[in-house]
Amino acid sequence: MLREQAWLLLNVIPEADLTKTVLMLKNGVSINVDTIFRKEKEYLMVRGREAGSNDEGRAFFLPYEEISYIKIERLVRLNELRAMYGEAPQTAGLADGDDVLSETPPAASSLKATVIAPAAAMDPAAIAKQNLLDRIRHARTSAGRK
Repeated sequence: MLREQAWLLLNVIPEADLTKTVLMLKNGVSINVDTIFRKEKEYLMVRGREAGSNDEGRAFFLPYEEISYIKIERLVRLNELRAMYGEAPQTAGLADGDDVLSETPPAASSLKATVIAPAAAMDPAAIAKQNLLDRIRHARTSAGRK
């Protein structure tokens, strides 16, 4: 990806979604972004972690040429995509609570789309703590079943 392209894409993504952004590199490695620290002329400096790793808070100096594509790791509604590019939201034919998942109005579809709310942003430390507590509880309950 060219530097200008990466720069433009990173400026389109809303600030609230940066912690849900994944940078996919040409070598197949993906970086889960916590914070974009600095956008330099030749490289991007981010704090985050490699996908599949628990090592959080690492610094990555990524040359723009090594970024293959950028992914937002959550459900993104079409109206959210429109808003990223400054377009007006589409509301014609939508009932209250309907999520815009496709260009087809709900009346034209025989199936009702299920609304999936984006996961609430949680502190990574709180997630790790909860995972540890769950493992301890599981170990205690399974130890008594011998």
